[in-house]
Amino acid sequence: DIEYEFRMKTKKGNYIWIKTSAKTVEWDSEGNPVRIIGNHQNITKQKENEQKLLKQNREFATLTKELIKAKEMSDESEERFRSVFVNSSEAIGVSKKGINVFFNPAYVKLFGYDNQEELIGKPILDQIAPAEREKILEYVKKRAAGIPVPNQYETIGLKKNGEEFPFEIRISEVMLDNEQHTLVIIQ
Repeated sequence: DIEYEFRMKTKKGNYIWIKTSAKTVEWDSEGNPVRIIGNHQNITKQKENEQKLLKQNREFATLTKELIKAKEMSDESEERFRSVFVNSSEAIGVSKKGINVFFNPAYVKLFGYDNQEELIGKPILDQIAPAEREKILEYVKKRAAGIPVPNQYETIGLKKNGEEFPFEIRISEVMLDNEQHTLVIIQ
């Protein structure tokens, strides 16, 4: 059996791909082929499709490499951010609608807690001295309504053990998971 592919120039001058298949069907007494049958088949469309598929595979491989590189860069960027956040000596916290969401170790330590779990889901007013809560609550409400309020001010904090202490706070609004959050940095 013989099978091969080649290009052939047509009468019109363009090239097409041909697949030739042949098979010996009769031999003489010495084993030499006497009769061979075969055919030629135009496989130009198949070859064009194979070339398109090869091109798509190369493009896919390139895109995959680019995606992997972008993911690695994103992971590195996230790791750098996490390192800065976790190792910052300034207390950094994030809340949503006045409820603690997450914070760094300096924030937990500043308020005298042992771990983040003690603060997650608790109102931010729990970390504010009772005499200051009304003012802070007003800021939270106005900020949520889009009314301008100071983004840096001094107030009095409240530690887990009930001890009050003064601090300066800087506030920014940030979008996380398509939701408005409040970022605080406390000194």
